[in-house]
Order: sequence, then structure tokens, then C-alpha cells
Amino acid sequence: MNSGYKKYFILLILIFFSLQKNIYSEKVEKEYNIKAYFIYNFIKFITWPNIENSKTFNIAILGENTEIEAPLKIIASQKTAKDMPIKIDILSKLENVNNSYHIIFIPKNNSEKLTKILRIKNESPVLIISEKKNMISFGVDINFLLLDNAIRFEINYSSLKKRNIKVNSNLLRLATTVY
Repeated sequence: MNSGYKKYFILLILIFFSLQKNIYSEKVEKEYNIKAYFIYNFIKFITWPNIENSKTFNIAILGENTEIEAPLKIIASQKTAKDMPIKIDILSKLENVNNSYHIIFIPKNNSEKLTKILRIKNESPVLIISEKKNMISFGVDINFLLLDNAIRFEINYSSLKKRNIKVNSNLLRLATTVY
């Protein structure tokens, strides 16, 4: 087995075992449990500039009552990111969006608010993740896709590179498309 396939296989095993350990909430769809673990695993393969200055790893979810909130909060209560506690904020107003976040997740029902988020993105190394078709072409960094009943993702590598956010090549290989 060559080393590229071996790393891919190991990553899949890690994701599988992470999913097995998750405490599933009956109110949250399986799709969002998987997306939450994808987000958590993305952190392992991405390096933010000046992250050593942070005391917590900050993730924001744009909008209230989103399906991903519960699984992300479970992960945050059980795990760390970059050796820091994970803090999840629910942002009901765009005024609350700032550059202190490492990740901002934009649910498909809030994608129309992308313009404000992109202004912040251009000023800081925040990773923008969405889940609506074609959002990658509007400047999102990682976009979830549902292909053949499986959750996949695409990466806007050129956007990340401009802001000095480093992405491990193993993550790039797992993406369906890299822009």
C-alpha cells in the first residue's frame, strides 16, 4: 500500500472511530453529526497564523437553532483543538461577527449573509465553512456537498493561501475539488 493511500485509510479510520464515540442526540440528524466531526477533523489539518496567541479555539455558527449546534457543542465539551478548549458561539446578528473566530460556519439558510462575513474574512485568517451548493465560487473556504448520499467537501485553497492559512496536503487530497 503506497503512503498516500495509507494516510487516506488512516484518516478514514480516525473519522470512523470518532463517529463511533459520539453521543448521538435523537433531535439532530446524522448528517450534522458527520459535518460536525468533519469540522473538528479539519482543524487537525489546518494551521492558522498566530494561533499561539489564542487561549481558546473559537467557532461561530451564524444563526440560531441550527442543526449543527448540538453536535459541535458535544465535541467542544469532550475535546480540544490545537491544545485549547473549544468555544462555540451562536451568532444571531451579523454585528456579532468579528475576527476573533478561527472558524465561522454558515448554514444553508443563512448563506445570504455571506457578504458581511467575507469582509471579515479578508481582514483575518478565519476559515469560512458553508453547506450550500456553489458557495465556494462566492469565496467560502470549505463547502460541504452531498454527493451520492455521502457528505463530501470542496476547498478554496487559493483563498486560504492568500491569508496564510496552511492546509495539509492530505486534506486537499480528500476534497472532491480544490480551487
